[in-house]
Amino acid sequence: MTTGTVMQLLGEGDSYQAIEYLHSQGTALRVMSAYDESARHAYWKEKDLGAVVVLARAGIQFGLESGQALEGVDAAMAAEVKGKAKALAYNLASFAWPGWDEPDIEISARDVELGLDAARVNLRLAGQLGRGTEPIFWRPDMRKGARLWPGPLLLLVFVAGARA
Repeated sequence: MTTGTVMQLLGEGDSYQAIEYLHSQGTALRVMSAYDESARHAYWKEKDLGAVVVLARAGIQFGLESGQALEGVDAAMAAEVKGKAKALAYNLASFAWPGWDEPDIEISARDVELGLDAARVNLRLAGQLGRGTEPIFWRPDMRKGARLWPGPLLLLVFVAGARA
């Protein structure tokens, strides 16, 4: 799997062609890893938040559906796949935060709303998977707190709505 192929399909084909390609990468864990790698590549290398949104949301959906399908078969694998979906949701929420002020990344109000949705998914999955859901500022390991993104993103959505 190459991220170059995914980006080419997004640019020259259609998003569903890229998604079909990602789904052809093998096991659910391999597919989730391909989504993660592609979304991070789209953000950090291509500076294309639109591609990140498409890839992350499709990957989260795939992870949720695959995890659910695996629950009765292999609970540990189901949790691992859902954990990958949680990570994608966290990254999407983070990438949609304009406070980073990343060069060449343009973040629209809609991107912030989608980031908030992803933050909520991340928080819900943290609870389901038994991972920390307490506020991030109270945790010694600040990188894993699921409550980091909903608050700031919700504030941005509220402020943008107040301006409209």
